[in-house]
Amino acid sequence: MIPNRFDDDEDGKAHYNTVDASLWYLEALRAYAEASGERLPADGVLLRAALAVVDGYTRGTRFGIHVDPADGLVTGGDAGTQLTWMDALRDGVAFTPRYGKCVEINALWCSGLRSVADLVEDAGLASDLRGRSERAAD
Repeated sequence: MIPNRFDDDEDGKAHYNTVDASLWYLEALRAYAEASGERLPADGVLLRAALAVVDGYTRGTRFGIHVDPADGLVTGGDAGTQLTWMDALRDGVAFTPRYGKCVEINALWCSGLRSVADLVEDAGLASDLRGRSERAAD
């Protein structure tokens, strides 16, 4: 997964308390491919990273972030976590908690699946990704 911030000190420790940073990577990759006109190599690091993001959300990762097999939507977090771009946490208390199946997170998920589908060369994988996006969007 992709961190949402790094400490400012010398060690620059990465923090991963985010449900959307990795999904924004998928959007950035789509925008890069579109703007550059490049076809990303199937075995290249950028596309492999995108597929790893999809796999990570599917299998599940930190903070209970995972795809719900019942509906294909991304869910995650709990009342004590701050995982979306608009959450606020102070002294360990999330005072704008947003957890579960947040609409903007799932919009990024559906868009990301379609973006990766457009970038992969394997027709079967592309079809699977588009199908997963359509299922989650329903």
